Amino acid sequence: MSGRLIFAAAATPIIYMEFKEASASHGAAGGPSTRVYTALAVIGLAAPTVTFLIAVSGLDPRTKIYGLATTSLVYFAICFWSFRRLRSESFRSSLNRGDHAGEVDLNGKLLALEEANEFFGTSLQPADTFRLVSSRIREIYPFTASVLFIIDAGGSNLHATHADGGDDRLLPGSAIEKGRGIAGLAVLSGDVEFASDLKAERELFTPKALDGLRSAAAIPLSYKDEVFGVIQLFSETKLPVDGRSREVLAAVAERVGPLLRGSMAFERSLSNALTDPLTSLPNERAFFMILENQLAESIRFREERPLSVISLDIKGFDESDNGGDAGEGERLLSFVGDIVQGQLRKMDFLARSISDEFLIILPTASESTAKEIVNRIQIAFAQTPFKTGDGDDIKVWLNFGSSCFWKDGENANQLLQSARLRRQQAKSQDPDKVLWFNKEYLN
Repeated sequence: MSGRLIFAAAATPIIYMEFKEASASHGAAGGPSTRVYTALAVIGLAAPTVTFLIAVSGLDPRTKIYGLATTSLVYFAICFWSFRRLRSESFRSSLNRGDHAGEVDLNGKLLALEEANEFFGTSLQPADTFRLVSSRIREIYPFTASVLFIIDAGGSNLHATHADGGDDRLLPGSAIEKGRGIAGLAVLSGDVEFASDLKAERELFTPKALDGLRSAAAIPLSYKDEVFGVIQLFSETKLPVDGRSREVLAAVAERVGPLLRGSMAFERSLSNALTDPLTSLPNERAFFMILENQLAESIRFREERPLSVISLDIKGFDESDNGGDAGEGERLLSFVGDIVQGQLRKMDFLARSISDEFLIILPTASESTAKEIVNRIQIAFAQTPFKTGDGDDIKVWLNFGSSCFWKDGENANQLLQSARLRRQQAKSQDPDKVLWFNKEYLN
């Protein structure tokens, strides 16, 4: 052991000289500072010395063990600190260097972002698009976690929609007001914003969401010179804050903005194509898409996975000759949708068809289960009147028709036709309890 200690003591001056030379060369190149190398050299000199003194001391064995363990922990902590400093400062150096190779590498990575926009276009969902964008940005400007904020329709708040590299804790429970935090400032300024500490940011995120993170950068995303969102990057180390970093992130924003905007626009158009604009419920097209999917599961498992379909409408909705406000009919349709939705299971699917007809898909529901759900809906409407614009309370009554897979049909059209036929039969059998409304409310 003494031989090893003597070797370590002899080697430490050499280590120090190597660190000193490396420090000078890196400092000249704009790389990591001399403090990191000095710290490593000092601990390299001190560690064997302290170890030797503890080993030859007259302390009891237990105390010696504690002393050696403490020395090891201190050495590890300094090495870890040095590693983080080296990584951060080397990154800053790579951004600031103006050599041809560095520029070619950066331009190549920016070009990859443009190619991603051309290749993927609107074919990816926003969540997948953001993960792709985040991974590409990380190659250019390393960070720990990222969050995508989108400005709401009113233009006053930012909503966190997606996160990458961290977990869902990074998504705040409430919206961030425009102007608050560096994401809000980026919206106002239209420029990249930095936070060398996260004191102000911690007030905007859920508790412990930013634990372990030290700095952040916010990249505004624009479309036709108007900011529509912000990508906020978080890092465990201090991100470089200089003109070169700002230029790099601005170039990133210019390339990823169209990609994210296109993906969001495609999702919005797809959602509009499958949504009833009056009630915001899925429409009949969406109903058939879900029904086909559920039928595939029922066909696969047969007796183990029953499936039921319900068609319902409002009694007398299309038979009234009375005058009134068209908005009243729209409110009634929304009222019916809300009440029915509240009585369904989480797995059930409610859609609005034409006029006052609503369609329900009941996965795993047998004929008896479907009857129980119909009964539950009827009780809810009996207990909850519809309040008209004049302040009157009106009881709403519905016509129901249901069908079951295999028994009433083997495909989507057969099941829906069977359910609609039984609804029509229910209409003719029970003419009472009719609520009259204008024909103008049909559409």
